Amino acid sequence: MCNVRRVDRACGMLVQIFVTFAILLSQVCTSDPDQLNLEVVSEAELQQLVLDEKYVLVLFSRGEKCTAGCDTLEKQLLRVREEIVEALGAWVVRCHAPDTQIHWGGSRDWLVVFTREGCGQACERIVSHVEAAAANLRGRKNVAVVLREAEAAVTTRRFEVTDFPGVILFRLGRMYRFPLVPITASALTAFAEEGFRNARAEEIPMPKSPFDDVTQAIADWLRENPYQFLGGVAGTIFVILVLVLLNSPPPESWTKQAKKKKK
Repeated sequence: MCNVRRVDRACGMLVQIFVTFAILLSQVCTSDPDQLNLEVVSEAELQQLVLDEKYVLVLFSRGEKCTAGCDTLEKQLLRVREEIVEALGAWVVRCHAPDTQIHWGGSRDWLVVFTREGCGQACERIVSHVEAAAANLRGRKNVAVVLREAEAAVTTRRFEVTDFPGVILFRLGRMYRFPLVPITASALTAFAEEGFRNARAEEIPMPKSPFDDVTQAIADWLRENPYQFLGGVAGTIFVILVLVLLNSPPPESWTKQAKKKKK
């Protein structure tokens, strides 16, 4: 009887070992790193991770999908992710928010040209120069043109761009304003490569609060439309004067003359 129980226990243990081994084997076979992806976080989530965690390893990508060189880096990180987590307790994530990349210095340098509607031929002529500069800097710098009215008004106010066209180089968490006029392809190329060292480095500002952004928008409108503002003030004063005159009592001389005429 005892021998039977021992055999049953041994069989049960063998079954458990076999099942455990089968599960582990299936996990190993199906957990190919090339088929997995890093966790993708938004800009706000990344900033919160940086505040809450001691170590955060971030792979910045240009778009929502990780392709080409980014895909290779992601696979390499997936292979060593467990070692990184065990050694440092770090979060390993991917983020594709452009503003975050610029702020944390997680991408190549960005040469950004800011334009707006109604700035005249200066903004129209600059397009060809920007395209030529982008060709000269291909593979080394990112070049972009931002139109303020095309959903970039908040970004323009954040970086305090008041003169159009305006050029800013974002490099390693700092920004450099292009000081030269006129803006040509050769000048843009030289500024992006070495000329920025002669410009004053500024810390990249954080996004403005809604109240500050609205205040800045009003200030920008008043600065760009001074005649409309003065016309509005003059019109308001005129209306107030008319209302005051209509509601004020007539002078005594007028009332006396009116009484004499009645007599």
